[in-house]
Amino acid sequence: MPYIKGGWSQWHAVEENAGNAVKHFNALAQGSSIRSVQSTPTQPNFFVIGDQLSSLPGWQEGAIASVLNAISRVERPDLAVPHLSYLPDTRLMVEGV
Repeated sequence: MPYIKGGWSQWHAVEENAGNAVKHFNALAQGSSIRSVQSTPTQPNFFVIGDQLSSLPGWQEGAIASVLNAISRVERPDLAVPHLSYLPDTRLMVEGV
């Protein structure tokens, strides 16, 4: 739906180097572990979800995909969410400009 004029995340503003934005995005998509009393990391148990952590930012479908990724990681922490090699231009996807 071009020209919906909604809000979106702009990952390219994370840092000057776009490669760092991709690195941060992929790390967040995997979920975070905590350290146990023995200082060993646990399985991922903290997840950020929403369209901003999907390949479809600015869309409800992206938010649902993000939730499904998190649920999959909770159920099967040994299987990683596929990494993106580059992030989509969210302004182009949302506003069509």
